Amino acid sequence: MSKTLKTILGIFFFSYLIIQIISFGMQAKRPVGYFEKAVLFVVSPIQRIVNRTSESFRDVYRYYIALSHVSRENDILVKENSNLIGELSRLSEIQSENNRLREMLNMQKSAGASWSVVERIASGASPFQRSMRFKKPWNLEIKRGAPITHPLGIVGQVLDSHMASFDALLITDKASAIDVLCSRSRQRGILVGYNPSTLKFEYLEKSADIQLGDELVSTGLDDIYPKGIPVGKVVYVNREGDQLFMESLVKPFVDLSNLEEAMVLISN
Repeated sequence: MSKTLKTILGIFFFSYLIIQIISFGMQAKRPVGYFEKAVLFVVSPIQRIVNRTSESFRDVYRYYIALSHVSRENDILVKENSNLIGELSRLSEIQSENNRLREMLNMQKSAGASWSVVERIASGASPFQRSMRFKKPWNLEIKRGAPITHPLGIVGQVLDSHMASFDALLITDKASAIDVLCSRSRQRGILVGYNPSTLKFEYLEKSADIQLGDELVSTGLDDIYPKGIPVGKVVYVNREGDQLFMESLVKPFVDLSNLEEAMVLISN
């Protein structure tokens, strides 16, 4: 410890001792002399500094304790908020699933045939085939070629049926073909798979009455899909160039990349 610091501490403790002696004498109601008054006059500023310093330390300590409580409460609130957000997300997902299943139930009631709701369990792994795997109801028979639909539109058809699952050939596969009808003009045509998210008209004459935004439904004439099921909307039309037929692309109504449930026609 340095000499200067020792001197300061010595003065401090000496002043504190004098103050305590004088305070004791005043409490004993003994008359205060000139010397004591002089000492009080000298050490009073030091006493005020000491008192203010101690009060400042007390305030800082109380502030630190208060901040610690606030910090703990904030951590608790953050955790509770995170839990509530997770619960809301879970409830929202349940509500979304309930809405989808309700739409499918309504479709089951409105359709004349027997349909079963099935859950997607995997997407096709083959780069040459656009397919999807669904969980198979254990007590139902599902035949190859059975149509698979959704309240929004056609999904595809059964490709292979296994013990606990079945594979679906999606309408976007190049081997897929649907006989369709334009709701506006009643123009017929054949849609085939083009890419993972698009269909195209096959051999459609340039004079065919097809326009951007036209909605297409199944005709039932391909002996696969029932009549009147939505398929998609025309998003591209090109009659220019030397090609013999019109170029026209169609976006399916069903988002096949995010499909979770579908409906399959079951055998009676």
